[in-house]
Amino acid sequence: MIIGESAKQDVDGIYRTIANDKPVAAKNWVREFRRLVRSLTSMPERFEVIPEAEELDQRLRHLRHVIFGNYRIIYEIQSKTVNIVRVFHAARLLQHALRENLP
Repeated sequence: MIIGESAKQDVDGIYRTIANDKPVAAKNWVREFRRLVRSLTSMPERFEVIPEAEELDQRLRHLRHVIFGNYRIIYEIQSKTVNIVRVFHAARLLQHALRENLP
C-alpha cells in the first residue's frame, strides 16, 4: 500500500482541522484512517469504482472510493499495490479534488 503525497497532505490537513477543536478525536481519526487503508490490501476491489467514472478522463476511470465518515478516500489498484490518491470531504466535487494532482 502506498499513500501518495497529495493524500498525505490531505490527511495532515484533515488532522489539523479536527485537532483545532478536538485533539483526541483527530488522533482517533488518523488511527482509524490508517486501519481502513491497511485493510484495502486485502480485497481492495470490495469498494466500487467511483460513480463519476463515466464523466472523467479515460485514465481516471479505474479509480475506486470508500466513504470514511465525512470523507472520501480515492484509491487505485495497480497490480497488487493499492495507491491512495486523495482524501477529501465527501461534499467536495471529485473533479475539483483531482484537478490539482492527477494520479
